Amino acid sequence: MTGPWPHPHRAFVEPLPERCEVLVAGGGLAGVGVALFLAEAGVDVLLVEAGDRLASGATGCSGGLLQVGTAEHPHRLIGALGLARARDYVALSRRSVALLRERAPVSEGGLRVGVRDEAREIEQAVRASEQLGLPSELWSVEDVAALGCAGLGPARFVPEDGLFDPVTAVEALATQAVEAGARVRTGVALQGVDE
Repeated sequence: MTGPWPHPHRAFVEPLPERCEVLVAGGGLAGVGVALFLAEAGVDVLLVEAGDRLASGATGCSGGLLQVGTAEHPHRLIGALGLARARDYVALSRRSVALLRERAPVSEGGLRVGVRDEAREIEQAVRASEQLGLPSELWSVEDVAALGCAGLGPARFVPEDGLFDPVTAVEALATQAVEAGARVRTGVALQGVDE
């Protein structure tokens, strides 16, 4: 399965080194991010990806939605974690989003649209977002319909959300990792690790 992001991919096919300090298995967003931060910290890191290209798994099939917090409504997050822990969770999420924005192209803002019977839920979500320090605004059914989305309910616009091309982001992070000293190899199925 391939994702919705059509473009050529860079292959990393150089010979494997005999040793490394840290081996990262998987060339998706998480693996490449770890390799980048380790390389920037001066660690001898090798990232291997079984596929013939980076982002060949779940990351490459992602729609690229970037959301601060969770996909769940904020009032449910507060109910599950309590206000203080929910604020901590949003703060961590906000830092992760900021790190990606610093290193890869990301659009600004996201619209979380409900169905017609979710009007009350969307209103609660806007109020709960304020409690979490996460700016959002309520869009009416008419506002949403004006976008060509008739038949849907109200929405919550979150300026800190965004959309990004996960494959392009992974390739940008991999380039930065290599520039920082990481070694990246594709087409390498990890069979085992010898010390």
